[in-house]
Amino acid sequence: MVRPRNSTEVGIVLSEAQKHAIAVIPQGGNTGLVGGSVGNDSFQHIIVSTRLLRDPIEFDAATNQLTVSAGWMLSEVQKFAETKGLEYPVDIAARDSATIGGTIATNAGGIHVIAHGMTRAQVVGVEIVVPDGRVLHDISPIAQGFVHGLCDDVVGSEGTLGIITKAQLQLQQPRTAQWTAIVPTDSLDQAVKLSLKLGSDVLASEIMQTQTALHVAQHAGKQAISAEYSWLVLLESDGPLIHLPDDSLVAFSAHDRRELWSYRERHTEYIATKKNVLKFDARVPVSALETFVSEVRQIATHTTGNAKDFVVFGHLLDGNLHLAISNTGDPAELQDEIAALIISHNGSIRAEHGIGQAKSRYVDQGFTSAELVERAKRRDRFDPNRIMNPSIG
Repeated sequence: MVRPRNSTEVGIVLSEAQKHAIAVIPQGGNTGLVGGSVGNDSFQHIIVSTRLLRDPIEFDAATNQLTVSAGWMLSEVQKFAETKGLEYPVDIAARDSATIGGTIATNAGGIHVIAHGMTRAQVVGVEIVVPDGRVLHDISPIAQGFVHGLCDDVVGSEGTLGIITKAQLQLQQPRTAQWTAIVPTDSLDQAVKLSLKLGSDVLASEIMQTQTALHVAQHAGKQAISAEYSWLVLLESDGPLIHLPDDSLVAFSAHDRRELWSYRERHTEYIATKKNVLKFDARVPVSALETFVSEVRQIATHTTGNAKDFVVFGHLLDGNLHLAISNTGDPAELQDEIAALIISHNGSIRAEHGIGQAKSRYVDQGFTSAELVERAKRRDRFDPNRIMNPSIG
């Protein structure tokens, strides 16, 4: 592992790696769930950590944009934005350890995608060092991400084109939550209909299984939630409170809203207590969620013999689900079945966490031949020798 402090040092490392045909794997906070920032024993490689890329943040009050090095943490950028009376809306549970460079490389989504869009919607300029050592730069007071189509190429590229060293981000006027609620519901379709009633006032719409939420509560020493219904939808809004079922939990203060969010955000902590867990993210059309989850549950139950081994939660209105199946044994066949289901529903295997090594064998699925050709051409422009993150397709 090497830890460069600036783009010049990154360029030296990459040009030497290319000269000696050594693979390079960029690593930010190493919070990814698909193995995109770690190596394996199948090839010689250098891990390039971006954690020390931490030039002072520059803020342009005229445009409400900031320029930030890749090593700054997401939460640090969020807090900086708050000091300016603004908001950086990308938000994920790993906010305190995920780096800005990593969130851009994976086009991170998170809990506010439905209100603000993915990371790509916030990036107006980027700096990247490519394998021959050159620094490609699209950051300026009038940057719009159009130089060589750099932003469109780089955001979501998962370290396959080069190493992101800086980014120019668009901050937003803050949307302050007025209330948060956990609402019991019988089905995903009902949860979607309820969420859509919020219209443009929606800030978040998250779904979780009631039984799993009960286990999370027990694990975390929290108050149990009524188990009468199959699902719980967590809604957050900056508009007026809508009519909700009587057995909903509603919070208005910041403290109480954080308490409700903890039922959702501590799912990963609870899943970590299980054995032999297969994690798989999926993005499918919202109209297909009910059917898709039912089909995955059948596969999981048939594989493990216990419906309790299947956990699903995630971002409801953008169809982005986190699947976890424990006690799986060899997960390869199970992964293949789930991947095939996602494709059959016109979904995305990449979802919001990327391909990484965990999904590399599916990297060509769900794309047309023309899209695959274009992807290969893009990689050839940046990395013709394929030294950047070669595990990812």
